[in-house]
Amino acid sequence: MNFGAPHPELMPGARNAVETCLSVRPGENVALISDETSRAVAASIAAALDEREARTKGLLLEEFGPRPMAAAPAEVLDALETADVGVLCMAPQPGELAARMAIVKVVERRQIRYAHMVGVTPQIMQQGMRADYRMVDRLSEKLRERMLRAETLTVKTAAGTEFAAHFDRRLDWVK
Repeated sequence: MNFGAPHPELMPGARNAVETCLSVRPGENVALISDETSRAVAASIAAALDEREARTKGLLLEEFGPRPMAAAPAEVLDALETADVGVLCMAPQPGELAARMAIVKVVERRQIRYAHMVGVTPQIMQQGMRADYRMVDRLSEKLRERMLRAETLTVKTAAGTEFAAHFDRRLDWVK
């Protein structure tokens, strides 16, 4: 499946998803699943996968039947059975939760790297997906370490936001 030409303005976010978030390596098999609504995002992710020299199997959901999908297409599940990495970028539709859950079930059983990009938009790719995820990871680890010892975390901003979160020390904090 060729999703079309990549959009240059989406490429930094697509590269971040492929290289940083998913750590795709050359030669890995990637199942890239999209719908028509998310085709521009999928085209940019496909281009980033090509740059990484990954072997990409592109699947367009509308080619396997009408939407909303009552069940995950067999072709999608089969592609995930042989993939090292999976990417699902689609606009959700009512009644499709069971289909998405079936996809996630294969991903979890096989323990492959996976990006569940349900509701992704070009705007998200141009903004949120351009974040420095290594810095986010460092900050979240520092916060997790503090939460292990904390009972209460108070946040105050110059703009006037103020809230307190209370933590149960019996819980395991993971990221």
